This record gives sequence, structure tokens and C-alpha cells, in this order.
Amino acid sequence: MRASNIWASHICRYALVPPKIGEVEKDVTVKAGQTLEVVIPYEAYPEPTADVSQDGESLPGDAPYTIRVQEGVSTFKQSKLSRPAQCGTYSIKLQNPYGVDTVDINVNVIGRSLTQ
Repeated sequence: MRASNIWASHICRYALVPPKIGEVEKDVTVKAGQTLEVVIPYEAYPEPTADVSQDGESLPGDAPYTIRVQEGVSTFKQSKLSRPAQCGTYSIKLQNPYGVDTVDINVNVIGRSLTQ
């Protein structure tokens, strides 16, 4: 980007920054039937993409989850946790052309399963 006025002309450059995930709660407990929401602060430029896996496996396409990435915050939501299979370690990976960072979050669902 170039900015100029009658006195000077300057070139502004963005620093190219690999993703760096900030402080995140790593152990989360959710009551059966409620939504899991994890906010993941990060620094990166350009904005990273996000991928989610559970216990080393990609989440199925029909899983009720969303992940958003916008200006320094990634938000992972999975609705209506109710099955023991939804407990485990969720890995959220942020990636841009300059690097990758991953955070693991241990999720426990308590209370009665809605599928029983």
C-alpha cells in the first residue's frame, strides 16, 4: 500500500506473521444438550484458515459444528453435545502460508445423554 500527501510518500507494509494461538481454556466441561463454544485468540497475517479434528480424525460433514475466523479471533461451536462419542480431544489448527499453530482442547460432556 502506498500513502502520500504533498509533503511525503510512504510505503506501508504488513508484517507477514505465522499463526500464533493465544491463551485458551484447554479443559472444557459441557452439560448434555448444551452448545460447546471455544474462543481462540490468535495473531497472524494474512488471516489463517481453520480446521478441526476430534481425537485425530476429521469431523464428519454432518457434524453440527461451525468454525469462524475473523480479525484475531477464531470461534469453534458444536451444538447439542449429548453423546459420549462427542467427548474427547478437539484439535483446532490455524494455518496461513507462513506457518501453522494448533491447540488441543479436552471436552467432557456431563449429565444424561439425550440419545438414551
